[in-house]
Amino acid sequence: MLGVISLTATMSATAWEAILALTLFSTVLPALFFLMGLMRLGAVRTAIVSTVEPFLTAVLGAVVLRQALSAHLLIGGSMIVAAVALLKFRRERVA
Repeated sequence: MLGVISLTATMSATAWEAILALTLFSTVLPALFFLMGLMRLGAVRTAIVSTVEPFLTAVLGAVVLRQALSAHLLIGGSMIVAAVALLKFRRERVA
């Protein structure tokens, strides 16, 4: 006969708050904002703006979590931001 396996997990209120915050700020809101941007900007502009997200995430990690930023990351991220700004400026001038 197989034994019955039971699993009991208890978490503190702080753990539940962290889970809720991660769910809300890392999943729900970014997806909602992406879809709102898609509706307002269109697919091409939203894709261009989305390329900046990893760099801004690294900068936010440096500011909030005090993580070190390497020179390669800063140079690469700056190039991405400059390309997005250039594409945005160029598109507005042409239109």
